[in-house]
Amino acid sequence: MHYPSTADWPADLHAIRGVMSMTHLLVSGEGAVLIDTGLPGDRWRIERKMKSLGLGPRNLKAVLLTHGHIDHCGGT
Repeated sequence: MHYPSTADWPADLHAIRGVMSMTHLLVSGEGAVLIDTGLPGDRWRIERKMKSLGLGPRNLKAVLLTHGHIDHCGGT
């Protein structure tokens, strides 16, 4: 699977690549929104990215699931 370059994305939108999934973290001063949860087992990738940004579980304000395929919502 090919993912587009993130070079032109806003600095507050972070891509989190899984082996066969892709999630995104949208960060603002109010907290963060997780867009999709990836596959079951991708949680550690999401937690690692959040930690690298100085964020923890309490900073997550919402989870947006784009659709019901397992590579998008399986980690829910």
